[in-house]
Amino acid sequence: MNEQSKKKCCNPTPFPNPIWYGPLQGGLRFWLLSLFFFTYSTGLAAPRQFPTESIAFATGTNFECQRRIQEDSLSRFQASRPCMGVQFTITAYCRDQETAELAFNDAFAAIDRVDMLFSNYNPNSPINRLPQLIDQQGNVHLDPELLTLFVRAQAIVDHTNGSFDYTLGNLTKLWRDARQQQRLPSDEDIRSAVEASGANQVIFDEQAGTLTFRSDTVRFDFGGIAKGYAADLALATLKRHGVNRAMVNAAGDLALGERPPDADGWRIAISDSLDSEPFQAVSYVLLSNCGVATSGDKQQFVFINGRRYSHILNPRTGVGMIGHRQVTVIAPDATAADAYASAFNVMSLKDARQLLKECDSLAARIFVINEMHESPSHGSFDQPSFQSENFPEIHTVRQRYESKAKH
Repeated sequence: MNEQSKKKCCNPTPFPNPIWYGPLQGGLRFWLLSLFFFTYSTGLAAPRQFPTESIAFATGTNFECQRRIQEDSLSRFQASRPCMGVQFTITAYCRDQETAELAFNDAFAAIDRVDMLFSNYNPNSPINRLPQLIDQQGNVHLDPELLTLFVRAQAIVDHTNGSFDYTLGNLTKLWRDARQQQRLPSDEDIRSAVEASGANQVIFDEQAGTLTFRSDTVRFDFGGIAKGYAADLALATLKRHGVNRAMVNAAGDLALGERPPDADGWRIAISDSLDSEPFQAVSYVLLSNCGVATSGDKQQFVFINGRRYSHILNPRTGVGMIGHRQVTVIAPDATAADAYASAFNVMSLKDARQLLKECDSLAARIFVINEMHESPSHGSFDQPSFQSENFPEIHTVRQRYESKAKH
């Protein structure tokens, strides 16, 4: 891969100017403020002010560590709302409530916009309607907002040799039905879905902004990258409001801005092991101005016929990953972290190690346990199977109730 392609993979996304942003800045200020008096009826959560700093879990959980914020006279605000099938939480340090409310409203609108564009659950979403928009030359002209993520996604497909793949829409639907019905898809259905998948099914022309479909049966699924992209877009929106000390948490896909006041970085918790009891210990790293994602089958899996299948699909076999794996990736932005975390769940440790060696803008920590997870594979339950040399220093704290239980 040439240097230009590597930059597309790992460098932060240059977001297009969204069409919805301008109106929200001007005359609608009064209405935006009014929305916060009706947060439960609208589903928008007003930012809540906290005098504390938190540890954010890469698994989507958080708890508060009591410490007062004094630097720059900033106050901590936080708001959450469901979107894209998960809970998005924005934490930011602002000088006043009005700034926080306007910034948070615009940031959640940015997340909703990504959901509208890339949802593969909605048959009428722009991404699902692309095959219906093919012109006489067999091309589809992409909207600039779609084009931005297509460029990033295609670069990561190339960089991971297809371990990350955004064309698995047929397969994800097949396995979604399998999870609901508790039965495996037939071999024939899997084979057909695999044949209809793969980035080779479309020809992508970045300069012209077009897609050419080689198969009219291909369907897209940006689930392995869209939440990270939405978090990045929300963070960029906050920065346009002058809110630079912020974190957007998309259920474990994190977009981090500048460090919190009076702190060396955002405290981002990572798993101590694959087999530990919840909250026995909390390991964390201090980070800012980057993206973090944790992906694996620890919480999302299905048992069918006595075998455990991850929600992460192997693009080559069309089957949910078998075994027990968890990956934490730190990247320049959440878009890259999200996609590479998915890819490293599919790649062999050897291939992941080689990719990380060649791309020093990525750092990763990978746990792998064998199929029946009775014994370790290349590692142990309590030690990562692989950790890149540039992974940041890991700190550990323990919950208070544990120490009390010892006395």
